Amino acid sequence: MPVIRYRHNYGYILLTTGGLLRSTKCVNQGTVRCTDGKGNEWRLPFKGFTSELRTRHFDCVTMHDVIGITGDETGFSDWVDLRGDFVGVWCDDGVYLALNAHGRPVVDTAYKEPQKQLGQVVDLSSFRAKKSL
Repeated sequence: MPVIRYRHNYGYILLTTGGLLRSTKCVNQGTVRCTDGKGNEWRLPFKGFTSELRTRHFDCVTMHDVIGITGDETGFSDWVDLRGDFVGVWCDDGVYLALNAHGRPVVDTAYKEPQKQLGQVVDLSSFRAKKSL
């Protein structure tokens, strides 16, 4: 059974089928950051793994922050480092990571990171209080 390493804030957690590999007091409770086709960001519970073929039958999302995978059930050895955004299948109120025939996550080549909104330019001199003696 595969285990993924998921980056959460400044650390990482280990997720497998059904959620967290080990019971911890992790703040995110086994949820992963995902983006749907419309660009909406979601926090969905990680349910496990599925075949790449299921991406044709269910709604797909893009999973972010997956940084490693291993086939070792303990999560202690043989890690493969990953980079990119991966395809997830959204069903049963959770997300399943799609794996190809070699047991590696399927890279979402169609995902484009949304453009960030530019902020408003402000003249700080108008906000500074004038000192009077």
